[in-house]
Parts: sequence; structure tokens; C-alpha cells
Amino acid sequence: VYIYRDSIAARRVGQILLKLALAAQIISVAFLVSGVRSTPNVFGILQAQLNANPMQYVTAGRAIAEQQDLSAQEFAMMTPAQFEQMGRGYFQSAGPTMYLSVQTNPVELAGLLTALAGTFFVILFSFRTESLRERLPGLDALDALMYKTASLAFAGLAMLLITGAIWANESWGRPWGFDSKETGALVAWLTYAAFLHTRISRGWKGRSSAYFAIIGFLLVIFTYLGVSYLLPGLHSYA
Repeated sequence: VYIYRDSIAARRVGQILLKLALAAQIISVAFLVSGVRSTPNVFGILQAQLNANPMQYVTAGRAIAEQQDLSAQEFAMMTPAQFEQMGRGYFQSAGPTMYLSVQTNPVELAGLLTALAGTFFVILFSFRTESLRERLPGLDALDALMYKTASLAFAGLAMLLITGAIWANESWGRPWGFDSKETGALVAWLTYAAFLHTRISRGWKGRSSAYFAIIGFLLVIFTYLGVSYLLPGLHSYA
């Protein structure tokens, strides 16, 4: 708002919100690292999740059997009950030695740290908005860029839903279960689909079209972070 309208009040409010966002991100990362390090009974938590969905024992047992020196015929003769027994035996023997580490999921931790660094740099650039305003492209160029990025997001979410369904079928025995993250990703994909439909068939551009893109982006962020840490489900880490 400040860059377009040269509003000093908007600049002050924006800088305050950015600083609050940076502080919230630092606190969130600190709580995440502290929570991971202070979780004492990892095996108990894992065992409760596995007992809630015994099919995961079968999947684990199948993966263990594939690593053993079994012939194709021997592997084909094994029953789901045998796979489950193999998976349970593995977790019973190796479970007590399991522990959580911040390095377990480096991609997600790197994403959080990247977002934190991005907010920090936005705060730095907010003190030089005059040069940013001069370099800002025209509305038509921004509208075209929004269309291209939304198209990529639509294709990326489609691939995410397809590959996620394949993985869920292998891990949980069903391709779709209306889990919180599955539903959130579907809603975000449908939002981008509505954006592309209104733009291509209805010719929407400018502000009305940008609202769809903003809502879709917020849904993607909420699906990635909000669902993981706020809502219950198989993808929840709260």
C-alpha cells in the first residue's frame, strides 16, 4: 500500500507488522526446536500412531522383506499377517533406540528458516521503498506474472495430489481419506482452477482476478503450516 500510494501511515503499520511477523517466526522456530529436543518418549508416540493404523505395520514389513535375500516366489507367498508381524517385530526391537532430531526433516526446517530470512530482508528493504517503487513493473506486467505463477501453482498442486494419493495408497492402504492436509491441498487446487477458469473463459483481469490468486496462495501456506501444526490428522505434528 505504501509503495503504490506513498502513505506514511501505511509504511509505519507495515513495518510494525513485519517486525511482529519476524518475532513470531523466531518464537515458532525456537518452540519447534525445543519441542523436538524435549520429547522424551518417541517410541510411545510412534507406537500409538502405528496401533491406530495397523496397515503401517504391513507397509513397514513389506519394505523390510524387500531388503532381505528372498526370492520372488518366497516374497509373493508372504501374507499381510506375516508382513505385519515382521513390522511389529522391527519396531519392538528398534523402537526404544529411536529419538527425534531437528535434522530428521531438514527440508521443512530449511523452509522455516528461509521464510524467517525472507521476512528479515523484507524489513531491510522496507527502509528503501523509494528505489523499490521506481523498479516496480507496470500493472500489466504484474498481471501477466500473476497468471504465469498461478498456472505453475495449479500444475504443481495437481502433481502433489496425484503423487500424494499414490504414496497414501502405499502407506495407509487408501489413496484418499479426506485428511486435513489432503482436503486443504484440494481446496487450494480448486481455488487456482477457479482463477484460471475466470481468467480464460471470463476474461477476468486486474483486481478481481488478483483476489483469487491471493486466496490460493494463503490456502497453500495454511495447508503447509497451519494444517501441520494446528489441525488434527495423519499429517499433524502438533
